[in-house]
Amino acid sequence: MGADRFFPSKLMKIPRAGDKIHPTVEGYNRWADSLSHWLMHESRHRIILEKPQKPTKDETVSTRRKP
Repeated sequence: MGADRFFPSKLMKIPRAGDKIHPTVEGYNRWADSLSHWLMHESRHRIILEKPQKPTKDETVSTRRKP
């Protein structure tokens, strides 16, 4: 299988929890960062995963009902 079709999580060296299977919180963060980078830049079918910008006060919409 091509490198652009499969993310090799198994090859990552990440901190593991006490059970030696599941990652620690830091390990999960590293894994998620690596996966998102791969999806955006190396995957055959790339996906844009950019964090949206916080809307300004003028761009927000009030959801409260008016009496």
